[in-house]
Amino acid sequence: MTIVEMLERNAEIFPEKTAIIYGDLSISYREFHERSKTLANVLISMGLRKGDRVGIVLQKTPEVLISFLGVACAGGIVFPVDFNQTHENIEYLLKQTDPTMMIVDGQFQNLISQFKEHCSEKKIIVVGQTMANQLLSWEDVFA
Repeated sequence: MTIVEMLERNAEIFPEKTAIIYGDLSISYREFHERSKTLANVLISMGLRKGDRVGIVLQKTPEVLISFLGVACAGGIVFPVDFNQTHENIEYLLKQTDPTMMIVDGQFQNLISQFKEHCSEKKIIVVGQTMANQLLSWEDVFA
């Protein structure tokens, strides 16, 4: 059983049980599953294909978990990018992984914008405030 199948199973059996607790926020298995599937559908509509890589540059928040499962539901491969690394290490990682898409915390937009040649701005989802009009916001994904 894959992690995606486990989430689907738990959403069926325990839809209202808490899957994620983050501070005062609680997310049920049903909501976790729905949000992951919604993200998966958006990624596919943006052109993600099975086996494509998606870089994630996020803080440790529920969006990380939803992103991991959403990418997996869409058939993509997730790779986290450690924003604490040096500019050179991040550039090396992006060259090696060749991401099709990125999911980025709003505070790291400037960092990622330095590496435009590795991922088109049309393929970036921003969690939080977007600084560029062409970037898709996390809120728009779930609107």
